[in-house]
Amino acid sequence: MADDATKRFLIDNIDDETRRWLHDYCTWKRRKVASPGELSISFLKSYMDARLYDYYFIQRNYSTLVPLLDAYKQSHGEVDGVTALIGDLAPTIHGRA
Repeated sequence: MADDATKRFLIDNIDDETRRWLHDYCTWKRRKVASPGELSISFLKSYMDARLYDYYFIQRNYSTLVPLLDAYKQSHGEVDGVTALIGDLAPTIHGRA
């Protein structure tokens, strides 16, 4: 199981632009899906794989994003992992100067 220190380390190693995108995309998508189960860690990984070359910030941080998503999946599960990720990302994007 991934511990909080590992997840925090991975979040801190993603640049601000990508952290903001990940948080904003997850919260936006969560509002748009018909049921919470439609937004999962596997969905996020598939989305990133499909757009790896469309968005440079995903490509630039891919080697950190995948282990981060895997850590949340391992700790919280497919769907609850997204919820936990949103909660952990929020202070890192809203509290920065």
